[in-house]
Amino acid sequence: MLILFKSTIIFVLLLSLNLPAYSFSGKGSGNEIDPFQITDFEQLQECNDDLIAHYILMNDIDASASDTMNSGQGFVPIGTNKSNNMLHAFTGVFDGRGFAVSNLYINRPDENYIGLFGVIYLSALVKDVRVIDCILIGKSNIGGICGKNYSGEISNCSFFGRINGSTYIGGICGWNLNGRIVNSKANCEIVGNSDVGGVCGDHSGEIRSCFAEGTVSGSTYIAGFCGLNFAGSIHDSYSKVNVVGQTWVGGFIGRSEYADVRNCYSVGSVTGNVQVGGFCGQRDLGIMDNCFWDKLTSGFDQSAGASDLSTQEMMKSANFTGWDFEHTWCIAEDKNYPRLQAIEDCDPSSVCYYTAEQNSSVSPNPASNQVCISYQLNEISDIEIEIFNSSGIIQMSSQIQTNAVGSRQFVFTVNELSVGDYFYLISGNRGIIASG
Repeated sequence: MLILFKSTIIFVLLLSLNLPAYSFSGKGSGNEIDPFQITDFEQLQECNDDLIAHYILMNDIDASASDTMNSGQGFVPIGTNKSNNMLHAFTGVFDGRGFAVSNLYINRPDENYIGLFGVIYLSALVKDVRVIDCILIGKSNIGGICGKNYSGEISNCSFFGRINGSTYIGGICGWNLNGRIVNSKANCEIVGNSDVGGVCGDHSGEIRSCFAEGTVSGSTYIAGFCGLNFAGSIHDSYSKVNVVGQTWVGGFIGRSEYADVRNCYSVGSVTGNVQVGGFCGQRDLGIMDNCFWDKLTSGFDQSAGASDLSTQEMMKSANFTGWDFEHTWCIAEDKNYPRLQAIEDCDPSSVCYYTAEQNSSVSPNPASNQVCISYQLNEISDIEIEIFNSSGIIQMSSQIQTNAVGSRQFVFTVNELSVGDYFYLISGNRGIIASG
């Protein structure tokens, strides 16, 4: 017995001595007190070598090199669900400190779990990172921040870009399974088949104080915010996404089952065939309180579980029963829709005095020196905006490079213009976008 005991101990020691040691190329020890410090794209990809460590961004990261890496497949998402084994998921902490990862490219149409992170799990926390000018192509579980959030947390993150795939696709997270998403936003163009939403495709966790803008299209469970909400909670959030689908289609939620949805709204256009609603396509049990949609911009005067308002009514706080405009929401009365205090500018001076709808004239008003033209951009494009007087003479022009789709605004001052009627022309790569 004594010999067997000694042999076992020696065998274990040999195993431990042969374990590979990971050495991060940058500074830091990878723990909470001294996290690994990411300063370049190569170090960002190194996160896959230690999925339980703590990381921080030290500066903006240009991921342009991902365009040509791995034979055109691009960046390898941080963490995955290889062989349905969560040992390969990211369970560490990633603190972006407000910095951006730009020009990220992933082209893996036959693979699942696509995003900056493939899968985050349990104690994982991803916070304060912006992913911009990004292109993601995958099969299932695709999201701007992570493909699948399994009981992890995403906080104060944003995504701007394009996503193409099949199922479980969202601007922030493809499948939020018992996970938490707070204070985050997405501005994106998403094309998929089923379970597609501006923030998440499929949801059964907690979401609070988030919003989405852009366009979403697909077939089943398609919506501006969440395609399918099964027993999940969504509070104090909104969608300004134009939605096109076939079945279970909504401006905010495609289908809501046994869920808790409160104090939310949607204003995007909605197109679908079966189980379609301005806010929600179908609601099965659960709670849906104090939720609203713009019946004019959506093109729908009916919805499951929410109340319809006109555009002007949507710009009055008194119509949002039960909402907290002291701590959670803010609004510029009669000028704009409600906004979220946690992630948006609530300074009244930042809101345009006048919003020009398509096919209307723009008249400078002496009460304000600021004019705002709102328009919808359905694909990323260089924009030219021209302002004409009533004689057709150009008074002002501007060229804008855009990196995201969705609702856009052009703001200009009128100090140099005389009082009168003016007209605008907005042109993109494919011609005229709007005029008035």
